[in-house]
Order: sequence, then structure tokens, then C-alpha cells
Amino acid sequence: MAWPKGKPRPPNAGRKKGTPNKKTLEAQLLCEKLGVDPFEFLLLVVKGDEKALGYKKPKIILDALGKAHRVPWITLPNRLAAASEACEYVRPKRKAIEHTGKDGEALFQSLTDVLKSLESQSTAPIISESQE
Repeated sequence: MAWPKGKPRPPNAGRKKGTPNKKTLEAQLLCEKLGVDPFEFLLLVVKGDEKALGYKKPKIILDALGKAHRVPWITLPNRLAAASEACEYVRPKRKAIEHTGKDGEALFQSLTDVLKSLESQSTAPIISESQE
């Protein structure tokens, strides 16, 4: 039943800080049941540790001349994507910050505007007509 609108909730009502929601708890329990650690898996992909990931035989391809070459199962783009995902566990995402000057004005003026304002305050011209 929903809490009545306008009525204050008692102190300490609701889920406590740090308590996982149902979906997060289900995911954690499933990982434990299967014996899987997603973060560890990402790090193994980043490392390119094929044996630890369960690849038993090397991947062999033949070139146009029929010569065999060993190629990695885990490609560099996959390793980079895994590294990007793993970073989110280790480092917080940075928020975009808009920098503004006083009262929301532009933080920087163009050089021409600065020189013209200085020129209006002084008697000698700073910018000649030929320089503009």
C-alpha cells in the first residue's frame, strides 16, 4: 500500500543506504551461484589471459599462401571495451561542468573586446584601423 499523500514518513523509513534493490540482489546471488565475478572476467579480458578464460587451444588461421598463423581469441577492440567497462568499477565518472563568469556571463572575452574596452578607458588607441 502506498503512503498517504501529504503525510510525513516516520524517521528511518524506506530502504537503508547501501541496501541493494531487488534486481541488484538477484544479480549478485546469481553470480555467487554460478561462481562468476564479472569484474574479474573483465580484467582477464583486458589482460588477454586466454587460458584463464577457458580457451584451451590457440586460434590458428591460414593466410593466402597456406601458412598457419596464431591469432588471439581476444582482439584488441574487445580488450579496450573491457578496459573501458572495468574503469567504471574503479574510477568514478566525471561530470561535465559548465564554467561561467559573474552572473552567468561568458567566462572569457575575445581579445578584440578586451582591447576595445581598454582603448575606451585610455586616450591612446591600442588597435589601429589597419589591424582590425
